[in-house]
Amino acid sequence: AADGPLAADAIHRLAVDLAGGLAAVHEAGISHGDLKPANVWLDDRGRALLMDFGAATPVDDDRPARFGSPVTMAPELFDGGAAGPAADVWALGAVLSFAATGAYPIAGDSFETIRETHRRGADAGRVISAAPLAADMRRLITTMLAAAPAERPTPEAALRELTEIQTAPQRRLRRRALAAAVASLVIGLVASLLFLRQAHESEAQSKLLLERSEAVSELLFEVIDRPRFAGPGATIAEGIRGLAGQIDDALVDDPVGRAELLTHLGHTTMDIEDLELAGRWLDEAIVLFEAEGIRDERARYATRMKANLLARAGRFEEGVDLITGDTGAITLGGAETASDLLDAFTFINIRSQTGRDNGPLVELAETANQLADGIAWTKPSFRLHGYESLARIQVTTGQYREAEATLDAGVMWAAAAGIEDPDGQLQVLREYQVQVYIETGRLREAEATLTRNLEILRDWLGPDHFDTIRAENLQGILLYNMGRFEDAAALLEVLYARIGDLPSIDDGIRVDVGSNLANALKEIGRKDEAMAMYEASRDLARERSGSNDIRVLMLSSNIAELHVDLGQWAEAHAVAEETLALDEAALGPAHPFTNHARTMLGSALTGLGRLDEAEAALETARGHFEATVGAGTPLHLQASIALARNLLAQGRTAAARELASKLLPVALESLGAEHPYSRSLAELAAG
Repeated sequence: AADGPLAADAIHRLAVDLAGGLAAVHEAGISHGDLKPANVWLDDRGRALLMDFGAATPVDDDRPARFGSPVTMAPELFDGGAAGPAADVWALGAVLSFAATGAYPIAGDSFETIRETHRRGADAGRVISAAPLAADMRRLITTMLAAAPAERPTPEAALRELTEIQTAPQRRLRRRALAAAVASLVIGLVASLLFLRQAHESEAQSKLLLERSEAVSELLFEVIDRPRFAGPGATIAEGIRGLAGQIDDALVDDPVGRAELLTHLGHTTMDIEDLELAGRWLDEAIVLFEAEGIRDERARYATRMKANLLARAGRFEEGVDLITGDTGAITLGGAETASDLLDAFTFINIRSQTGRDNGPLVELAETANQLADGIAWTKPSFRLHGYESLARIQVTTGQYREAEATLDAGVMWAAAAGIEDPDGQLQVLREYQVQVYIETGRLREAEATLTRNLEILRDWLGPDHFDTIRAENLQGILLYNMGRFEDAAALLEVLYARIGDLPSIDDGIRVDVGSNLANALKEIGRKDEAMAMYEASRDLARERSGSNDIRVLMLSSNIAELHVDLGQWAEAHAVAEETLALDEAALGPAHPFTNHARTMLGSALTGLGRLDEAEAALETARGHFEATVGAGTPLHLQASIALARNLLAQGRTAAARELASKLLPVALESLGAEHPYSRSLAELAAG
């Protein structure tokens, strides 16, 4: 009455406590006989206590019920049935319905009215069917309210089902991770068998194949069985870690087979966020392949996985060196194999994060993506790596329109190839689509795509997976760009605190979430906290991957913007000038990050009274934004507002009003009337 229906988790706890209470009562030979909300009390820890046994009877008493509350009485009691255990279960369903909805399954103002409603065969589960509970929970309560006593679960059966409901999300994730692990291992085993069968047909080799198959099969069964018996919440990672001792002894007499096994285990373990264990196994696999003189796809696969792992740890240059080997570069001549192109895609993805000039990578990525059409891929989604690597470098170099075309082509190719959700590579393409939509001001499209992707990732990989957290960070960026700064700050503060407790999340994600949180804090007036967060994130980014890391450059530009907001013109000028020089050297003069720093420099120069220099910088930034992300996008609007303010400072009021009036309708359409850019343009247009 005071607080409304109970939340879903409270309903679950209530159901567990009461089902457990009824199970104990029935085991003691007693039926409660009058289970209703008034007879359920909650202690100071929220535990439900079953009270008032004044209507209790022996479970084998077949006399008609003499007591009961009509709204929680089972249908059979109205016709002279005994108040046995099944009637208690119906009453439990009625109590849970009331707790979840505020309504009883069968309502009426008198005993006779309710009895007649039961006799007409009313659907007692109708009320709970609309409750905001998980489908499994609604189904269980509906089953408790079955008209026939024999169709209702016992309290013990209800408890088992409640446990299943509670662990379902972990079990779904566990099954999917397990399926991925087993599939990865089986693919490696089949590939191994195929390679060896083609190379050797001797009896000795056949014996080796048999031994290898038996050894790997034993491990597979261990991986499958261990999570099953490890209890609720066990994951495939725990299963693999528990096998570490056996894996250390597996296939020691077969170096190539052992190397293949460790490669696939390393890949799977990296996907489930145990980077240390994955690195150890991949290192050993690479050493074994080298010792055996193996340089085919098996060895290159291990090398690619290790290079990706190094990149995850921010060791980009080491990853590049590993993937390029003695040549120091990747070149494509037109006769490449699938392995050659996968190496190229990996190289592009890692090299683009080193802070070096990315211009040459664009041509390499375009060539690799074109060549990918002529390859017979063993797994169709491998083809999507080509679209990803090209889109990644296009986004990194600020070519958002080109990136959009690449991503659209990739998604269309996936649909034609029958690649469906969930697929990791398809989710990556959609993530880049969201980034492009945000940068080009298409926020509604970004929201629709991101909402779909987040639903898939949360269900498929779970809330604490690297990919899910990255998508939630992107959600914070979207909210910020929509002008919903309070919502962005709330989401990102929770996310930042959460990843602090997840050792598997690398520092790159912490930098990204921290910098975006600082952006939101700045906009809601928590500027001291924002500055501290910016500086801490920049220090972490520098420590992780050096001063030329793109994250460091972005954060420096944001720090300059905060100085501008605070009217600290000299400080803003110093930071923006230094950042602009670094951006131009690392990213080129046209990159959006470069021109954000240029916008901040122009704003600082305006504040310092150097109006002509400021106007030139701001006009240059606007021109580059118009060419890269488009006119009317958030970055273009920001530079335009700074230019209009500069014109006002010069006394050119009419020019300032004309510029603001031209852009105001665009801002209202894309950002809404409440966005700060829209409000600023409205004020400038009004003079």
